[in-house]
Amino acid sequence: MILNRAKFCCGGKMKKNKGFTLIELMVTIAVLAIVASIAVPSFSENIAKQSLDNSAKEILSALNEGRSKAVSLRSVVIVCPNKDKTGAIVTPKQCVLKTIASADSDKFVEQNRVILANVTDSTDVTSTVFGVVFLPMGNVESTKTFTLCSKNKSKNIIVAATGASEISTGAC
Repeated sequence: MILNRAKFCCGGKMKKNKGFTLIELMVTIAVLAIVASIAVPSFSENIAKQSLDNSAKEILSALNEGRSKAVSLRSVVIVCPNKDKTGAIVTPKQCVLKTIASADSDKFVEQNRVILANVTDSTDVTSTVFGVVFLPMGNVESTKTFTLCSKNKSKNIIVAATGASEISTGAC
């Protein structure tokens, strides 16, 4: 059956209808709803992945800055994420006390030798490593690994004994 969109008006002349029918509108809305339901999960997954990538890059950048600062100051510099594995906020003093228990945290903070890396709210820190202590030569005592997780994907930020850092991908 073919629908005739023309209407007869005023003396038998045909006048075109310029609107949409209710059925056309309902079909269009249904198609849009189906497309949206397919796109939303993929979109939220991309946002989580981007957040994880940004957090990993932020930690890597903070590690590189800490290493550089340790060499230039010829002094110990500490780098920590801004939250721990419980999700609690980490302060510069806590960073010092949890990485070097006997250190004078006030002195480290005062001398600007503590760097906190910003980890986004949607990214979890799951590693047991609390922070990294860069020695005056830019190296660390032993290899350290930070693990970040978001939506079953993870990033490992590995700090070698030489002080060099890299990011690898994994699963939570």
